[in-house]
Amino acid sequence: MTNDLTIQPVAAPVFRPRKFRELIARHDLAVFFVLAFLFSWYPWVIALVRGTVSGPNPLGPFIAALIVTGIAEGRPGMRTLLGRIVRARIGWSSYAIVFGLPILLCAVAVAIMVAFG
Repeated sequence: MTNDLTIQPVAAPVFRPRKFRELIARHDLAVFFVLAFLFSWYPWVIALVRGTVSGPNPLGPFIAALIVTGIAEGRPGMRTLLGRIVRARIGWSSYAIVFGLPILLCAVAVAIMVAFG
């Protein structure tokens, strides 16, 4: 009686960029949220491990949008995304709110701290 146990080589999985793009394109919102979370909070995790203080990365969602758009839609999608950022049509009052409100809130916080010692 002979033992016919031969080891068959296992083929390594082949990376297919087209399938990867299709997967990202199908689940673009979920991938965006995962990447935005990771890119936003990784400085805080690193600082926590080192025992220092840090905050989230405010550019996390922007970086995630660039990555997801670049993979899912390619160069035309990137052109559209960046074009929309440049061609935003908002009034001066919106700019005043966007840039003035954080300054106003910080000034109020400083005034409260000074008032109460």
